[in-house]
Amino acid sequence: MARETAIRRQNGAALEQSIYDLVRRAIFEHRLPPGTHLPEETLAAVFGVNRQRIRRVLLRLAHDKMVDLRPNRGATVAQPSPKEARDLFAVRTVLEELAIRELVGSLSAEQAARLAEHVAAERMAFEQGDRHTMIRLSGQFHILLASLTGNTVLEELIRGLVARSSLLLALYGGSNEELCSHLEHQELLDAIIAGDQQRAIQLMDAHLNGIAQRLHLSEPASAATNLPAIFRELMALPATSAPPPLR
Repeated sequence: MARETAIRRQNGAALEQSIYDLVRRAIFEHRLPPGTHLPEETLAAVFGVNRQRIRRVLLRLAHDKMVDLRPNRGATVAQPSPKEARDLFAVRTVLEELAIRELVGSLSAEQAARLAEHVAAERMAFEQGDRHTMIRLSGQFHILLASLTGNTVLEELIRGLVARSSLLLALYGGSNEELCSHLEHQELLDAIIAGDQQRAIQLMDAHLNGIAQRLHLSEPASAATNLPAIFRELMALPATSAPPPLR
């Protein structure tokens, strides 16, 4: 409740950023399945703002490929096609190989410790069966790798692709066991720290290919969702760093 009050007391760009972060987090953590309708009127009531603010937030989300905007139909959480799923992971493989090449041999002890701490948090979420946190942290691992290269263009590209990957996993993913594995992240980290570039690249390729292969590429039905309840729950949770999106 304290966080909800703090959000409502904001104004201007800060308020719209908070709403954007909450909607994006809800999508990223699979609380809003692909195809979910996002009526402006409902969201305006949830956040206590006018529809113009909600419209600007939805436009940002559409620019980031998280939301589809269609005339006379309003906004829905994006529904990537099976072809887009295959194409996206093909592009991610190329870009994340580049991130590995830039990291191996240049990773500092402090950076290695940050990655190790992150993988430990993933493992804890897995052991607790916390699917939402698993999804968020697994995506952030890949974004963290990219950010540590110091290549801001590469980080931006991977951040966007990871976000779109979260939609693919919501749409076509299976059980917790099929999610981005913290064990594979640990193995990948070990190879990077050891300076074994070839093995690290092979592990990353196998990791991303494995996720793509485990997707169930058939068109699912969209689920009905209770938007007020979802966002009340999110606003009651501690704030996190901006959710990336996934794998």
